[in-house]
Amino acid sequence: MHALRLSDGMSLPVLGMGTFGITEENMPRAIAAAVAAGIRLFDTAPNYGVEGALGRALAQTGLGREEIIIVDKVDTRDQLKPIRSALEECLARLGTDYVDLYLIHWPFPGRYVATWRQMERLCREGLVKSIGVCNFMPHHLAHLMRTSTTVPVVNQIELHPLFTQRSTVEYCRKNDIAVMVYSPFGRMNPALMSNPLLDSLARKHGKTVPQIIVRWNIQSGFSVIPKSESPARIRENGNVFDFCLSDADMTAITALDCGMRFRFDPEDLSRYPLSRPYRFWLEARRWVRTRLLKNVFSQREDPAFRTSRGES
Repeated sequence: MHALRLSDGMSLPVLGMGTFGITEENMPRAIAAAVAAGIRLFDTAPNYGVEGALGRALAQTGLGREEIIIVDKVDTRDQLKPIRSALEECLARLGTDYVDLYLIHWPFPGRYVATWRQMERLCREGLVKSIGVCNFMPHHLAHLMRTSTTVPVVNQIELHPLFTQRSTVEYCRKNDIAVMVYSPFGRMNPALMSNPLLDSLARKHGKTVPQIIVRWNIQSGFSVIPKSESPARIRENGNVFDFCLSDADMTAITALDCGMRFRFDPEDLSRYPLSRPYRFWLEARRWVRTRLLKNVFSQREDPAFRTSRGES
């Protein structure tokens, strides 16, 4: 399997497998198909609810732990507690003693810098091999790098021909941050799957539209993690190394970009997958600040306070 060399020396396969939404019943078949297709990179997260099933399925493959790359994430709600405890819970569910690549799932304002500093310590201790981020825009990355000593090795983002995230990709390349792509098929949206250009290229190369998209990602220098629980589609996703897209093909696909995002916008707080504890924390902080301000103003209006300051 072809791989990217990350800034910390880690070798990251250009093709992996996402696990969001895969049922516990289908996980063993999906993982077995992926391994048979040469895939060794598996992406998960606590809020996917599949870490246990993934860990058990990987244990059944017969592969050594060093042959597998597991990508896991700091969940939204976990940014409210010590990250070590969140990671230990992930490791227990996965049945392993380390994660290869540990990512901040979302750039929560006011939280992600402190989260990153804890992840740096976990990396030094060997509980995680490499650390990175997800869904970070250039200004998030710039702020993180100004306030920390470690540059993320990866930024995992939504990216597909209708949403190429040019400015974020350029910023990552400038700062030696590898781009990992999720939702490469735009959640199978017809606007992408039935695109005339992609359809014509699929017929030209004797491939499917998803295979054209996977190949476009790989030739663009990205690591891509399509998700499927169908063994046939997983095998199809892995069968992309026997052809190449021409420069003209690549340019034409990239030109399809129209800013069509299908997942959450990191800048839109109203669309964040906020957990109840996080909403409670926000409300509690807002309440405390309001009460403090009220107390300050009330104190200033107190005659005793004004007298003590020599005011009349």
